[in-house]
Amino acid sequence: MKRREQGHLFVTLDTLVPLEHPCRKLDQLLPFAELSLAYQGLYSSKGRKEKGFEFGLRAMIIQFMEDSP
Repeated sequence: MKRREQGHLFVTLDTLVPLEHPCRKLDQLLPFAELSLAYQGLYSSKGRKEKGFEFGLRAMIIQFMEDSP
């Protein structure tokens, strides 16, 4: 059986979001890891793993950026 190249079937973040897009600069603007340390004590060690403070904050910032004119 002939082996086919399948690299074009997969989509990467780099192909979807341009390098100069403002969302790529969020890590440079805000220290998400440092901000989330203050909230670590609010999460329980039981149950399902949480998405975390960083994920929610990033989502809110991106939503604000996309909604702003």
